[in-house]
Amino acid sequence: MVSVRKRRARKVARVNTSRYGKKFKKQYHKKIQMKIPCIQERWDMQKTLVQNLSGLGLAYDPNNSVKEKGPKCDDHATAEASLEEEVTLEDESERNAFIDELEQTVQSEEARITSQPHKPSLSVEEARLVSRLIKTYKDDYKKMAQDKRNVNQLTEGQLKRKCRILLNL
Repeated sequence: MVSVRKRRARKVARVNTSRYGKKFKKQYHKKIQMKIPCIQERWDMQKTLVQNLSGLGLAYDPNNSVKEKGPKCDDHATAEASLEEEVTLEDESERNAFIDELEQTVQSEEARITSQPHKPSLSVEEARLVSRLIKTYKDDYKKMAQDKRNVNQLTEGQLKRKCRILLNL
């Protein structure tokens, strides 16, 4: 039989005493590292995600941020004026500076990605298979496609492409 104290200890829930609880507690308090420095400078850890995004001039839910269209009116100037009154000049200039900085970082990232051409590659298994087929059949892709070692049932065109990739490496 278990003593009274042990029985009571089992009933009382202890928070974060298990290994999983300790691990979760450590992960919860980890600092989030952002890759975009202009967002990291303006991010406030005390605010929620929605509050931070609205402070940056971004929308958490684009469906809620777009105002519903009311009855059609011919006076577009009044609608634009009401939108401009909502945003103060200081916030507008700060948000514009942030958006310009964000666009520059996105453009530089896109330029970096597009400047590196994609090089097609083969896995080790595919390279072995293609090299064996080349040794056996040379340039006869039709026979390569019919070979019993071609377990993936690659077509003539696929084998031709893979042979070019292997020979160019």
